[in-house]
Amino acid sequence: HEKNKIPTFIAVNGPDGYAWNVVRSESDMLMFEHASHCGARVFDHNKVESIGFDGQGQPTSARWLSRKDGGSTGTIRVEYLVDATGRAGLLSTKYLKNRKFNQGIKNLANWGYWKG
Repeated sequence: HEKNKIPTFIAVNGPDGYAWNVVRSESDMLMFEHASHCGARVFDHNKVESIGFDGQGQPTSARWLSRKDGGSTGTIRVEYLVDATGRAGLLSTKYLKNRKFNQGIKNLANWGYWKG
């Protein structure tokens, strides 16, 4: 057991591959705030329950549930939709049915520091 061993991801993409180790919560917040600063309408403490589509299969609306103010719900019309549901993959699992897992990176990592 090496002290302060750095994880590597060479097996995933070979010697030319790379990865960033980031604090997930800080990285997510940075991207969330940057999107807002660039003009995107962003919503915090909400969960998308379903997506509405037009006749050509393009997403046109999202039905949401608030996790903060007593569970209020609503629908928002969208011109662009980013599925940021992570492993849940709302679009790929519920609608497109095309979810594929990359066996090379289907894992979970934890990192910590201990004394004593």
